[in-house]
Amino acid sequence: MEAENTVRQPAKSLIRRAVLAAVLVAALWLGAGIGTASALVQTPSGTPSHEDILRGFDASALSASRDDVAYGGSYDPVGMIIKWQKPIVYKIEGLRARPEAITLAIATLKQQAALAGIAVRAAGAPSEANYTIAFRNVANFDLGDRKAICYAGPNYNTSGHIQHVNLQINLAAPNIERCVRHEILHSFGLLNHPHHLQSVLSYRTDVSDLTEADLVMLRSLYDARITPAMSRLAALVTVDGLIEANRRARKPRAPPETDAGPGLRAARAEQGKAPANRPRPA
Repeated sequence: MEAENTVRQPAKSLIRRAVLAAVLVAALWLGAGIGTASALVQTPSGTPSHEDILRGFDASALSASRDDVAYGGSYDPVGMIIKWQKPIVYKIEGLRARPEAITLAIATLKQQAALAGIAVRAAGAPSEANYTIAFRNVANFDLGDRKAICYAGPNYNTSGHIQHVNLQINLAAPNIERCVRHEILHSFGLLNHPHHLQSVLSYRTDVSDLTEADLVMLRSLYDARITPAMSRLAALVTVDGLIEANRRARKPRAPPETDAGPGLRAARAEQGKAPANRPRPA
């Protein structure tokens, strides 16, 4: 952990809890992930409303709903903004028998980093990397009492700065493209699964690439007005004013803005019930 980004050294137990929570959030779970039975597949609208995207941001960036937390998750949601504030320096580990998978992962990382405005480069030496892309060929990954097909483990500090990501890509995944794009999007701070959206983040759809909602949420998260460790209510109020510009940057004929009031009113109501001094993840 970098000292310049941390006001004080957090307790080790708090660091472990934050890393574990991030890993449990950012995973494609067996029985609810890629390659699932068609009965689980839903088809939300491909043209989301303003309110749909705001709800999606609340769910994915702020862990608002436990229904959107990773399959079987039981930990407390993050409840604050986490994001990269420094260049990503990546290294590759593991099996190299599938060069196309490595190419896909690097291209996807660069694509999403460009949307976020974050610089990316390969590590000159393993020790300087802050983003590990590891390839395995296994039935699944064992994460304690749960098993995942692929997962991303972001490590972030109390100031909301992502410090390191451990990305595990399973070459035995039924849909490697979905696995890569889903987990890398998690690694930028959209940790959870907005199931009401047509989104690569939702494991209840068959989407394999970034959708309009995904692009708008990522651009909104990395707007300079959204700052690390920002509270849920402050972030939602700000994002509410960013959605239309971000969607029209990609799709000038997007539907007109709809009333986002219900989502903001619900957030304000929950904010009033929150404990005053809740500890933040490290």
